[in-house]
Amino acid sequence: MHLILIACTVHTMLPAGTGYTPIDPNFSQLNSLLDSGGPLDASGIVVKRGSLVIFAEGSIVDKDGTS
Repeated sequence: MHLILIACTVHTMLPAGTGYTPIDPNFSQLNSLLDSGGPLDASGIVVKRGSLVIFAEGSIVDKDGTS
């Protein structure tokens, strides 16, 4: 799910109709989110946008703020 979130974040920075390919689909999962039966809050940010490469981060937390 993290990779989809980050891909969507990057996609918002591109002109309509522009495709892209991830060059390093790395992610770190610090904790496991268990099914708490509640909503999840997902957010993504662009850390740096260069002319050829965009760096982005994403996080997903549960209703208690646990990631």
